[in-house]
Amino acid sequence: HFSVSNARPQYHEVIANRYLARNPLLPVQFAMQYTPEYGSNTAIYPITDNPEHQLLTDRGMLTSAAGITLYQADLFPAAYRHVSFVGEPVHNLVHALRTVEAGPTFRAERIEARKEFLASRDAWFRPVSFYIGPDGALYVVDYYRQIVEHPEWMDDATRASKDIYNGNDRGRIYRITPTGAPAAAWLQQVDLAAASTDELVGLLASENIWWRRNAQRLLLDRADESAEPALVALAAGPSALGRLHALWTLDGLGKLTPALIEAALRDTEAGLRENAIVLAEQRLDAHPGLLAVLESMESDPNARVRFQLLCTLGFFDTSDSRAIRQRMLGRDLEEPWMQVAALSAPDRFDASSIDDALRVMGKTTSAGRATYLERIGYLTAAGKDAALFTSLANRLTGASSGLISWQKAALLRGLAQGTPRNEAYTAGAAGSVASAFVASTDEAERAAYLALLDKTGLPASDAMATAVASGVRTAADARRLPALRAQDIQFLSRHDANAHREVVRALIIPTEQPLVQEAAVRALQKSDDAGVADFLLTRWPELTPDVRDAALDVLLETPDRVSRLLDAVEAGTVQRSSIGWNRTVKLMRDWEGAIKDRARALLSEQPGEREQIVATYMASLAGEGDVAAGQAAFEQVCGTCHQVAGEHGEAFGPDLATVRHWSPEALVAKILMPGRSLADGYEVWTVEHTSGEKTTGLLAADSPSSLTLRTLARQDVTIARADVASMQNLNQTLMPTGLEAALNPQQMVDLIAFLRFN
Repeated sequence: HFSVSNARPQYHEVIANRYLARNPLLPVQFAMQYTPEYGSNTAIYPITDNPEHQLLTDRGMLTSAAGITLYQADLFPAAYRHVSFVGEPVHNLVHALRTVEAGPTFRAERIEARKEFLASRDAWFRPVSFYIGPDGALYVVDYYRQIVEHPEWMDDATRASKDIYNGNDRGRIYRITPTGAPAAAWLQQVDLAAASTDELVGLLASENIWWRRNAQRLLLDRADESAEPALVALAAGPSALGRLHALWTLDGLGKLTPALIEAALRDTEAGLRENAIVLAEQRLDAHPGLLAVLESMESDPNARVRFQLLCTLGFFDTSDSRAIRQRMLGRDLEEPWMQVAALSAPDRFDASSIDDALRVMGKTTSAGRATYLERIGYLTAAGKDAALFTSLANRLTGASSGLISWQKAALLRGLAQGTPRNEAYTAGAAGSVASAFVASTDEAERAAYLALLDKTGLPASDAMATAVASGVRTAADARRLPALRAQDIQFLSRHDANAHREVVRALIIPTEQPLVQEAAVRALQKSDDAGVADFLLTRWPELTPDVRDAALDVLLETPDRVSRLLDAVEAGTVQRSSIGWNRTVKLMRDWEGAIKDRARALLSEQPGEREQIVATYMASLAGEGDVAAGQAAFEQVCGTCHQVAGEHGEAFGPDLATVRHWSPEALVAKILMPGRSLADGYEVWTVEHTSGEKTTGLLAADSPSSLTLRTLARQDVTIARADVASMQNLNQTLMPTGLEAALNPQQMVDLIAFLRFN
């Protein structure tokens, strides 16, 4: 199956839910693959005269993808076989992609560079759907309206006008054919209701999907068992399309035999073998002999056949099946979807699973190998076997584990993600994890140890006392790498935030590396020291932006600290804009009583204040912008969350290549009033775990077994659905209000010049 979403022209549904459902512990972020090779921000090339765009239309970028249709007929030239047509009604055009196999999935490419398959100069042309006709022509449904955007994209005047109804009595259908094609005379030539059974069977081999699909539908509607001999003959015939439809029609009639399936499993056409595996899967209980044929296909040369075979064999827990799946995975280990197919089997994951995985991959590191080990670690821990967890954790942290750093880090990350936060279950391993942490100098490995310690806790023991003493020494060692010192500080804060507060306070000074300062500030967050707020507010003038951000998290931890922060805002020591939009919202919404009242009085803008700021910047737009200066402003202010066409920053928020066709006025309004509209897919969510812990961030992926939040720290946190107590869309954006503090009017003009130039 292929589908679209507004700004993305083609997704492929790679794996069916029946496979994911059999192993609900498997964390799969997304069951779909985005296929276009040119990225998620699809530039398009309209030719419209006087286009009708609304206030917030993403001009020049795909924004309303609709009606995806794969061309499956023989009238068009051969180059158009397997081309997908996608409507783009906002920009009055039809986008086309050529789709080719890429491992278990597909990739798509433009059929022409910087040009669309169909574009109209008519601003009311709104292609929304497509059909392949019996003649092989492509029929385009044109909704034909003046305005099609959603109300929240419009300005107030347009939304209130009657223009939104213009065209509601109109509409068109276009017939597209190659030059020289015959006229559309097929209307009088189609009478399938009068066709005989043999005629319908013959049509199953047509090159045109319209005839095949409707012939198959009518054969099944009639339920005419006399079709069986002709269908059996077609299943052995020369046409691959005929063989395919014959198999599925026999299946629908209840006449498909194991012998026919077995023959199809050996077909020369890969697509037939792939379909035959699905047909065999449905019959293995009644015809177990088919399993041996399936198992003989493990070395099939086609990736999609191997992928389907892995999915199907996952239903069988025999030693032969497990061994075959392991060998198949070893061949395709770098392909993420092959990993998903293999791990979707409801196998028990234990120490032997890890040994099997290590044998498959060897010592050479790669992204695929690390991902696979991480998944194995997750599934091993998610089984909630306390003895197994302790045994595995002690093995991974032991000096004689036989594992190299990247293998340990990957397994530990997975173990930490899959382990419940339950000290009674995990405490037996805490001492060895802490000792291994302080002994390691590998940053990735140490990060994984810390993640695991978050689940085990740090109970008192001789090993723990030794580890903590070592952490105190190394955290203060200025000769040590800042990243390792920051991890040492994180370790101490997990042990006892109060006991180590003097150690970390001494590190919050301008001469220390920002990374060390930030870690030290965050270490104070869980301290119950009454002087934390005064200490941080005294240091406030010398804190860099990232360190201030950490300090604000600490200051918002308790009512007393919040009160001290509001005192500083009232005194002018801390600027209101420094708190940021999201924290301002939390203060005015989530706290109760006197704190909420005071926060609203101090932090809320006066009526018209924001609009007045915007008006000041709007007045500057007549000036000339400098693109180079605008790039510098972007990298300083916007690049921490955004990129432009995949460059110049971090890919956290939307790529701002999508706004290059916005008007300068629209860009100013969005930059200075970000809370007025939310970019699709960038809303903030809070998930409460069954343990009571909360995670807040963007919903990066959502699957039947898990969901993934991308946090403000740019970390992806995958949460099994079984561990979700509740989730809430906060209906707010992560983009802060108050960027005028970082962008003066001329810098805004320069920034807009840069965004529009790109």
